[in-house]
Amino acid sequence: KRKSKNFATFQLMDNVMSIEIIKQAKKDGFDLIEGVSSTGKLTVVREKEGNVKKVPTRQTAKQSPNTIQLPKKRGKAGKHVEALLPEVEKCFSWNQACFVEKGRKSFAAVVSFSAPIEGTNIHGTPYKIGCKIEAVISTLSKDGSMTNEEHKTFRGWPNGINRAFEWVAKRTQGGVLWTKRFELNRNFWDKKKLKNHKAAESLALAAWHEVFGLDDK
Repeated sequence: KRKSKNFATFQLMDNVMSIEIIKQAKKDGFDLIEGVSSTGKLTVVREKEGNVKKVPTRQTAKQSPNTIQLPKKRGKAGKHVEALLPEVEKCFSWNQACFVEKGRKSFAAVVSFSAPIEGTNIHGTPYKIGCKIEAVISTLSKDGSMTNEEHKTFRGWPNGINRAFEWVAKRTQGGVLWTKRFELNRNFWDKKKLKNHKAAESLALAAWHEVFGLDDK
């Protein structure tokens, strides 16, 4: 993604390329920091026949084997989001994130849920803790930090979960989804051990696919 008014050095050694940004353009610059050398492994993308696939520079993310182009028509929260509820209600909090590239910028999107809790404390007094449903979209800056955070809360359990997922899908619509950048974090009220985390990850992934409109992709 070399653009005018950027100045960088490139050094190749086997399948590793070292890049150092000498001068960053004010607009459409590299996603790297000036004066810091970065290295990365080069991956040769091949077609089904085994021939090296030519990838236009501006289409690199879209053509990567680890990304999916999100459809212009997004999906809707349904059975897969609903399937999360029994797992979410076992936790004190449930947070799942994904990463999307759109308009030459990278974004991290997070949905966070805490189910309502009722119980009795050590003195026998009943208590209630209301639900918490949030969604956050942040821009990933060149140093990996999150900036320009857009935050929204949703009311109503469990229907607010649907609206949180759909809010994220609307703002990332038409972008490029990094398929290997999904994260799930579960916290438990009584510090239970994390069980069946792989199954929970599969449920979380299916929910993302559903709201992004990727169910049939």
